Amino acid sequence: MSDKLEKFILDNKSEFDNYEPSPELWQKVIKIDGKPNTVKSYAFYYVWRVAAILLIVFLSVFVYEQFIKKDNNLSYQNSESGELIEAENYYNHQIRQKLTELEKYYPEFSEVKYDVLNDLDELDKVAKELKTELGNNINNEEVVLNLIENYRLKLNLLEEVLNQLRQVKQENNEFEKTKNI
Repeated sequence: MSDKLEKFILDNKSEFDNYEPSPELWQKVIKIDGKPNTVKSYAFYYVWRVAAILLIVFLSVFVYEQFIKKDNNLSYQNSESGELIEAENYYNHQIRQKLTELEKYYPEFSEVKYDVLNDLDELDKVAKELKTELGNNINNEEVVLNLIENYRLKLNLLEEVLNQLRQVKQENNEFEKTKNI
C-alpha cells in the first residue's frame, strides 16, 4: 500500500509544488515558534498549572474539613450520645428501684431520708453541670465518663444506705427476738 502512495506522490509531485503559502502565514508561524514567545508561554502555562493544582488541593482540604470531618464528628457524637442515653436510662431505672426499696425504711428511719435526698441533690447538681459542659462540647468523652461515674455514685450511695438499713433492721429484729425469749 505504501508503494502505491509513494508512486502517486512521485507522479503528482509537480501538482503538490504549485501552491506556496502566503508570506503572512510564514510570519504567523515565526511568531508562534519564536524563542521569546515560547519561554513566556511555557512560564504562563506552568504558573497556571501550579495554580490549578493548588486550587484543587485547597478545595479538597476545604471539602474534607467542612463536610467529611464534620460528618465523622457528628456520627461519633451521635454514637456517644446514644451510649450516654442508654447509660442514663439504665442507671435511672436502677436508682428508681433503690429509692422505692428505700421508701420502705423511711417510717422507721426518717432521719436517713433527708440525708439521702440531700446527697442525691448534690450529685444531681454535679450531673447538671456536666451536662452543661457536654452541651459546650468540652472533651465529650471525659464528660460522658464523668456523668456515668456520677450515676454510679448515686447507685452505690443508695445500695450502701440500703445495706446499712437492712443490717440495722436485722439486728433490731434479732434483738427483739432475744428480748422476747
